[in-house]
Formats: sequence, structure tokens, C-alpha cells
Amino acid sequence: MLSGQELASLVKGASDIPGIVLVGVLSVAATIYGYDLIHAYTRWMTYISGAVLVLTVYWIVQVHGLPADFLQTQRL
Repeated sequence: MLSGQELASLVKGASDIPGIVLVGVLSVAATIYGYDLIHAYTRWMTYISGAVLVLTVYWIVQVHGLPADFLQTQRL
């Protein structure tokens, strides 16, 4: 009920009922398809996070560069 009131407060002159129905429908859809949605979301986030990691490493190497003795340096 609070979510319907919040949605109604965003639109002047709107009733609470459409917001309550909308949030109710979204909640039922999330309940029915939630498991699959979570796994689909995490699959896409894995790809996106991997791409961001690769782009970050590329950017760091391009902007800051690597030391001249990067592959020869031994750190203990």
C-alpha cells in the first residue's frame, strides 16, 4: 500500500489504486519468475563485470604504462 501511495505522490492527481495494482503485479511476476531472473541477471553481470575489468586493465596500461623492467622484476 505504501508503494502505491509513493507512486501516486509522484504524479499529481493520481489515485493510489493504479500504483498498488502495478506494484502487486510486479511483485507477483518477481515471485513467479524470480529464480530465473536472478540467474539471468547474474549471468549478464558476469559478462559486463568481466568486460569492465578488461577495459580497466587496458586503460591503466595505456594511461600509466608499465615499468620498463616489468617482466624482469622479481618481488619477494
